[in-house]
Amino acid sequence: TCEEPFGHGLRSLAAIRLDDDLADVCKRVAAQEGESLNGWVVMVLRMSTDPDHEPTGIERTRERFRR
Repeated sequence: TCEEPFGHGLRSLAAIRLDDDLADVCKRVAAQEGESLNGWVVMVLRMSTDPDHEPTGIERTRERFRR
């Protein structure tokens, strides 16, 4: 699973608006990965911004991005 999204005493809150279909897909993919939606989104953002971040199960998520 993804590391704790608010580790190291850091906390930040970001609200985003998604259409219902995209939100449903994100929730489903997160559940398939064994993650909470928040944990999955944090993983995707880290993966997108930090090339050295390599969490467990990342290949499934990368494959989804390739489609």
